[in-house]
Amino acid sequence: MVMAFGKLNIKGFTLVEVLAGLIIAGILSAILASVINQGIQTSQALLEERDSSIHKAALRRIIHRDIKNMEVRTSIKPETSGFSLITSHNILTSNPLPVTVNWNFSNGKIVRSEENEELLYSAEQIIHQDLNSYELDFFCMTQDRWISLDNWLLIAERGEPVGLRLRIQFKDQKPFAIIENARKIQ
Repeated sequence: MVMAFGKLNIKGFTLVEVLAGLIIAGILSAILASVINQGIQTSQALLEERDSSIHKAALRRIIHRDIKNMEVRTSIKPETSGFSLITSHNILTSNPLPVTVNWNFSNGKIVRSEENEELLYSAEQIIHQDLNSYELDFFCMTQDRWISLDNWLLIAERGEPVGLRLRIQFKDQKPFAIIENARKIQ
């Protein structure tokens, strides 16, 4: 201790200065934690969006390939919870092999199954498991309009569908649509 003019002269910080420093450090730490938390949430949202985009693109690609490789003189056949078609796009071999493909959109899942009875071959893929809702429409050339799956199954004179429109919404995501021309030039 050094005495100067009758008072103690101690070098250091006062209690008020220490408390002010702690308060400022606490505020800066809270701001930093908030920024880091927001960055983590944004990163997670971007990863979820990326994964969703990958699943949507895969679904579009598989349906497109099935319809693009549809056998000549065949058409899409609307069914109770989806549609079927005969295509050479299969998962058994990289070579063209005619298979009957059934797309099913029931029970909150999108399921693609394929089979070839001559080869006793069948396979099933669950394309997506978080299906919230779907609307499936077919384009009727004779009526020049889109007809919902339910109505299509009720109409007796409808011809063959020449287009497919599938509107899908997965859980916690925005809806999206897939539209395909199903008309084969024969």
